[in-house]
Amino acid sequence: MLGANLIGTALAGGMIAAGLLGGNELRTAMIEVSMRITELSPGATFVNAIPAGFMIAILAWSLPNAREQSFLVIFAITYVVAIGAFSHSIVGSVEAWLLLFSGKVGVGEALGGLMLPAILGNLLGGAGLFALLAHAQVRGEMDGQGET
Repeated sequence: MLGANLIGTALAGGMIAAGLLGGNELRTAMIEVSMRITELSPGATFVNAIPAGFMIAILAWSLPNAREQSFLVIFAITYVVAIGAFSHSIVGSVEAWLLLFSGKVGVGEALGGLMLPAILGNLLGGAGLFALLAHAQVRGEMDGQGET
């Protein structure tokens, strides 16, 4: 799924950079906004991506129980990710691809300095922290497993 998302964001970023999607003013504004992701070092991007991964994991885990309020839950969590300016692997990849295809960053910076740290931070924040929480929830049961 990550691969398909990255292919989709690469296509979108390439189309915007080539002027096939949106006009010149929109492209210029998007490049200007996208340049902000270059202000963080790869390490800072990684750390900044952990809360986003955690919140998106909360979203995925809470949606089955929030059927009637799914729109509000999605809106609230993605709003917090946006106003917190947290790094997100998919959203940030559109920006990284746009900067790459516009010649503002090189391949190494786009992939290794912008996308990879966000992907790894989201992974740690989402899967890693939720794995720890799930383990903590069942740890007491696991400790008593060998007793009869």
